[in-house]
Amino acid sequence: MSQETSTLTPDSYGQVYVVSYFKPLAGKKDIIIAGMKELAAAVEENEPRTQVYEVFWDEEEGVVVVMPKYADVATAEAHKNSTHLQEAMKRSTEAVVLAAPPQTKVLTKLASFVR
Repeated sequence: MSQETSTLTPDSYGQVYVVSYFKPLAGKKDIIIAGMKELAAAVEENEPRTQVYEVFWDEEEGVVVVMPKYADVATAEAHKNSTHLQEAMKRSTEAVVLAAPPQTKVLTKLASFVR
């Protein structure tokens, strides 16, 4: 699993938004989902400045979607270089569970609200 990201550009508050897509091979969906849940737990435990780390299943596209929000560029870089992410990427590569390399994009927030 490779995680190539474009330039980490923060919003006007310094925060960084990312979206990643993981396409499992046929019959490997449950393995990918379990791995992503494990990774999310590691992020929650070890990355206090990662503000949001959400994992979704997109049934229509057949992909796992990960949408983190980082407090700043340094936090996003720390995640990218974290031991738990590197280990998850290694396990994914060794297990041959992805149909294609992950697609990762940095997003630019245009507007939002939370209720």
